[in-house]
Amino acid sequence: MKENGIVKADKLLRQQVLVGAAIFCMAGALFIVGLSKYMEEIVQVSRSDHMQALNMFDSLLTTVRVVNSVLSLVFALYFADLGLRILGAGRYPPEGMRVIKDTKIQFGGSARMMAIASFALAVTILSTNLVLFYMRTIFEELLQK
Repeated sequence: MKENGIVKADKLLRQQVLVGAAIFCMAGALFIVGLSKYMEEIVQVSRSDHMQALNMFDSLLTTVRVVNSVLSLVFALYFADLGLRILGAGRYPPEGMRVIKDTKIQFGGSARMMAIASFALAVTILSTNLVLFYMRTIFEELLQK
């Protein structure tokens, strides 16, 4: 819905985003609690069997890498697609995009900056995979010593 250079908020989308964010936060909190308990278990095991503890940590690191890879890829693809749609339309928000709050339509340089910000966010999100890959490399080097 467009009115005088403003895209009106979609109340259903706002509700869906809030519910989705709440679910995502709860899942993250549960993941952190589970991660904390598993780390405590690794510490307990390490007191008697270092190799088993290292294997448990390796398993944990692999799980975190897989979950992060899937989530970061989904979010990065969304933001990269948004950037491409902004560049293609020459405006933000692109035609037909629903928004969660009344949003002033931006053209030209402002829209281009929004596209660049979307691409930068996509790259930043994907870079978390590099950090986890580097952590894995360090862990493997420690195992070889």
